[in-house]
Amino acid sequence: MISTSPGPTIARTVSGREASASRWSRPPSPRANTHTEALALARCRELPARRQARTGFAGRVRDVLVDQLPERPDADEVAARPHLATLTLRHRLAAEGISYRALLSEVREHLAEQLLITAGLPVGQIARRLGYVEVSSFSQAFRQWKGVGPREYRKRHPATSH
Repeated sequence: MISTSPGPTIARTVSGREASASRWSRPPSPRANTHTEALALARCRELPARRQARTGFAGRVRDVLVDQLPERPDADEVAARPHLATLTLRHRLAAEGISYRALLSEVREHLAEQLLITAGLPVGQIARRLGYVEVSSFSQAFRQWKGVGPREYRKRHPATSH
């Protein structure tokens, strides 16, 4: 069956980039479960809010990470702060639905966004503040988070004066 919509359909991917599906794309499967689709879409909508509002143990670990940047803390160092074994740290984070690496990436992403928009610092200095040794590593990570490089992101999101 061919879609009769007038032109391409535009959708947003998880990273915020636009994806286009041509009008020649396949129709939904007759076995598609609309309830499962609705649940998946609801979880996708909740994800940004959950990431911003980390509480509990993950929130405390996030605070430690923010305090220890740019030293690039590893899980052993972070676990030592509340006198935990590294394995316990990882298990407690997993119980809250996140890994140490994902939490560190989340912290870096949020701080990078803030620094690019509000601080007016050079990209190299932001990379060092976030614990990156190479600017190219930071740029690559930022591109994975936002779909564009840090300089392009800054152009698209000019600082607002208060």
